[in-house]
Amino acid sequence: QTTTDVVKEVNSLKNDLIRVNEHLMIPHAVKAPSAYTQSVEARIKRKQNQLRNGQQKTHVVQSGESLWTISKSYETEVRDLATWNAMAPGDVLRAGKRLVIWTKPSSLIQKQVTPNEHIRRLTYEVRVGDSLSKIGNRFRVTITELLKWNNISTDQYLQPGQELVIYVDVTKQSS
Repeated sequence: QTTTDVVKEVNSLKNDLIRVNEHLMIPHAVKAPSAYTQSVEARIKRKQNQLRNGQQKTHVVQSGESLWTISKSYETEVRDLATWNAMAPGDVLRAGKRLVIWTKPSSLIQKQVTPNEHIRRLTYEVRVGDSLSKIGNRFRVTITELLKWNNISTDQYLQPGQELVIYVDVTKQSS
């Protein structure tokens, strides 16, 4: 048994119309349907538990963290962190989410992401009319830094109420 949606998908059909003498592929299962079903959680767990080089750690996401900040603290790449957790590099993280991290044998201790005592981490709530440029100018940071810290891209719109993480150098701020 199969569904019309599956037949349309495997044959790249845009609608339900089929022409005379048109050849169609009709997929069928070899096993019972229950043998193929796997929840999203089970697929993620399988991906996370694949054996890799290094030591496996679990990181619980804290409010305001992004894949970028977490990857820097464990000396790894954002794309690797996303792959290990069946995510896309631009996915938004929720506080409390558990991430699997594979650390290099030489970096078994997590580093703190605090470059120096003059840097402060702020959470900024986007207001109507804000842009990355305006926010960057207000806090004397670059658009590139804002994008990186918040794991967003230039094709995403800011929404009023959205929270952004900003690392501010207090020595550059005016009173």
